[in-house]
Amino acid sequence: MRAFMRQRIAVFLAVLAALAVATTAYAQSKPAVAILGLEVIDNGSGIDPETTGLAKLLTQALRERTRLDTSPYRLAPNSEKALLELKLLSGCADEARNCMATIGRELRADWLVYGKIERRDTGFQVTLRLLNVDTMAMERVTTEVIPFADNNPPAINNKWSRVLFNRLTGIPEQGNLEIAANAGQGRVFVDGQLATTLRDGSTRIDGLAEGKHAVVIEAEGYARYETSVTIGAGQTESLDAQLMELSAPGAPAGEERSGGFARTMTWVSGAVALAAGGGLAFSGYKVRGFKSDSEKFAKANNSSAPDGYDKQKDHCGSENSSLDWGDREDEYKRICDGGEQYQNLSFVFGGVAAAAGVATVVFAYMGYFGDDDSSAERVSGKPGKRKERTVQFTPTITPDYVGGGVVIEF
Repeated sequence: MRAFMRQRIAVFLAVLAALAVATTAYAQSKPAVAILGLEVIDNGSGIDPETTGLAKLLTQALRERTRLDTSPYRLAPNSEKALLELKLLSGCADEARNCMATIGRELRADWLVYGKIERRDTGFQVTLRLLNVDTMAMERVTTEVIPFADNNPPAINNKWSRVLFNRLTGIPEQGNLEIAANAGQGRVFVDGQLATTLRDGSTRIDGLAEGKHAVVIEAEGYARYETSVTIGAGQTESLDAQLMELSAPGAPAGEERSGGFARTMTWVSGAVALAAGGGLAFSGYKVRGFKSDSEKFAKANNSSAPDGYDKQKDHCGSENSSLDWGDREDEYKRICDGGEQYQNLSFVFGGVAAAAGVATVVFAYMGYFGDDDSSAERVSGKPGKRKERTVQFTPTITPDYVGGGVVIEF
């Protein structure tokens, strides 16, 4: 058992050693570069601590960039020297290429990065050079003004060291963005600026600066889409944008959802039905009140009625219209007329409530549950326009009947 464990440990250590050798070999395969400390230039007003501090901060940030796995170079060992110091030791006052190449060879570097920094009215002007030590050719020179507000570690480490290092070493500073969306047409904004438009649900934006960007997509018939993407230098990022539809499912983008009138009428007819129902309840209550009054009146005058109480129960009916109530005839007429009036109102309210209830159901179906896809019936010869669905009400009111008819055309 112990022998088996020793074998497993030996294999594990061998794998680690192989990985270490492979990693070292890969790192050694990169050309070595020496990044010299930036020289601070006196513009006549003296060398201020702020400029000196920025020179040290930027130099260190550039060296850290070299240590990244994505860097095309490796940092030459024991090369963290200052430009001014090596110039004095080597007598390179004019920074001639042959003299600077000699410094690079002494540092065992294949490439040499050096430069200067000078305070200006608008910020700190930085100039960097990349020298091929072997050929003594100046491969690249870049100059940039760093604003005073960016003289802080976050801005230098995350932005300016990246920008200057990428420019100097030829690493692409920009990336691309490919967008696929569920909206066929639309406008695409990047960082608040119109960048491109969607065509057939896709588009591509080239030349975006490395870093984080705000992306907004506006398409007719869809809610505004907002997100952020991080672009890598020399890379193409993909964005799958799923916009929320404002139109009905299946309706083309930008086409107003049909049935708006029906949905509105659903609520209108529903309100009418409720109001008519309330009127029906009130008139029914009044009818019951007058009926109770008539019954009390008939009982109170039973003895004076020539045909007896059985003939008076429906005292407001035609069979009692000739009864003699004496001096209480006016009260008799008031009760009968009031009851008849509210009875007729209850018929009207009942008919309206029934018709409005039917209309509510029909409009609700048309507006919320009816067929609304692009294959819906359309007016002949006019593509893109839907055939209107109509509802016609025909009320009927007579002295003996209150009702109506409904005609629905789909």
